[in-house]
Amino acid sequence: RSRVVVALLTLGLLAAALLLALSPRRSAPSSVELRSPGAGLQEKVQTDGRTQLVVEQDLSKFITPASLPLRAVPGGGGSLVPQAATHLFEHVVHESGLGDELTHAELGAFKDRFIMGMIESDNANKYWAGDYIKTSQELMESSKPVMTKALAESWNKAQKGFTVKMEDWMIDESAASFQSRLGRKNIPKTGKLAERTQQKNFGELHSRDALPAAFDSREAWPACAGVIGK
Repeated sequence: RSRVVVALLTLGLLAAALLLALSPRRSAPSSVELRSPGAGLQEKVQTDGRTQLVVEQDLSKFITPASLPLRAVPGGGGSLVPQAATHLFEHVVHESGLGDELTHAELGAFKDRFIMGMIESDNANKYWAGDYIKTSQELMESSKPVMTKALAESWNKAQKGFTVKMEDWMIDESAASFQSRLGRKNIPKTGKLAERTQQKNFGELHSRDALPAAFDSREAWPACAGVIGK
């Protein structure tokens, strides 16, 4: 009996080995593509049934202490703030590929807003490395265009049931100026009246100007006076 048992076990092992040999082998997993830190921004992000453009994404990710060239920082290579801001802007455009997406006029307007904002911030604050990086990140986002020719074409190709058009005046419309048109914030209920009614509580603009004693929207926008007065 022992010989019979051994023979049966041997036959079982041989059968199992034969099944393993004949079974299809799984292919090895494909290699994982390595990406540079900035490559994620250039990936095609699908949103609302269309591919999101670079200008719609967070450009501040390209501004880090480790990634900036020396001349893009004030004092680096003898650069003053205007020169450093110019090099910083060109660095972001190059790394993001934004130059391929914006027209020459759109890119120029964006650059002018960013550099002017950096100069104004420099005049108002004492710079050190941390503030410079943070300020440039915030301004890169707030000064970027809210509408571009490529963005209008992207929406129209998505066929959402409406047509988008890039008007000439929109070239000077930044993300910050657009936010300021969306109405005022709630006025704080505590604190001094002069501070609670500062213009900084209206839209996203930050200003120390107090509210005027009188204001007539028909005089402020005479072209729309007929509609406003109805």
